Amino acid sequence: MIKTFQARFDGEALHPEESLSLAPNTQVLITVDIPEAEAATGSDLRAVAAPAPEKGAPYSFLEYAASLQLEGPEDWSERWEDYLDGEGRSHDE
Repeated sequence: MIKTFQARFDGEALHPEESLSLAPNTQVLITVDIPEAEAATGSDLRAVAAPAPEKGAPYSFLEYAASLQLEGPEDWSERWEDYLDGEGRSHDE
């Protein structure tokens, strides 16, 4: 069944503007269509860290990792093994 309805997002959850005849805990698929006028005035969503993904739920690792805005050495991707134990081993070891 497909049902289209208006909703408001309060920063944490979507709230339908009309009553939905769904049983509690019904799993649904939500497609978000933001009107162009609101999308143009909205803030950059990437500036806010994404909530941690729920166990077993699909998510984009790259989007989640980017939302964390981590800082670290420029060579993290090249020398990740050296930083695992926090001792910063040299390349000669």
